[in-house]
Parts: sequence; C-alpha cells; structure tokens
Amino acid sequence: ADDVFAGGTNALVLSGATLDAGTSRNAFDTLDILTSSTLAMNNGSATLSFADCRDMKWTGTLAITGKLLPNTLRFGTDQNSLTASQLSAITCRGYSVRLSAEGYLTQNPPGTIVVVR
Repeated sequence: ADDVFAGGTNALVLSGATLDAGTSRNAFDTLDILTSSTLAMNNGSATLSFADCRDMKWTGTLAITGKLLPNTLRFGTDQNSLTASQLSAITCRGYSVRLSAEGYLTQNPPGTIVVVR
C-alpha cells in the first residue's frame, strides 16, 4: 500500500532480508544494511525514498533486482547522500550504481565510465 511508512520517520534495517517494493510508494528515514540483503524493485513502478544515509555504517551489501527507473529509489536530496563505500556496496542487476544530483539511484551502464571534472 502507498504511504504505509509516510513521513519518513521509520528507519529500515535489512539483515539478510529481501524487501519486495511491490508497486507502492513509501518514504523511510535511514536505511541500514547489516548483512547482505536484496531490494526487489520488480517492474520499477514502486517508489522508495530514504533520508540521507551517509552517516550510517553499513556492514553488508545491497543487491537490487528488477528495474531501476530514474525516479524509483532516492537517498536524501543530493549526490552526497551515500558515501563512496555505500555506493560500492550496492549493485543493480550486477552493475554498479551512482546517485544523481537529486539523490536518485541509477544503474551505471556496462562498460567504462570516465568522469571529467
């Protein structure tokens, strides 16, 4: 159901679990990963948002299955809402991910990415 966790005041802790996002829209406080877990985004119609998680000390990995559309999964409000270590702990269908300027998680395309600043 939509907004079951409305208001973003509930932290989500995953420890060897799979969260099936279904087709709902929900906002959480932070995300904490204790051991390797999975986030099932299915066809990408669900939207999940988390607060800024850069201060969380993740000790596991997060595998995302299903489609990760441009506005499907958000952390905070900018590209600094996850640390480099946290980003390296996340894969989407086996590929690495990055945060957009607005904090949306996107899958890196296969191949080499070169960033010029």
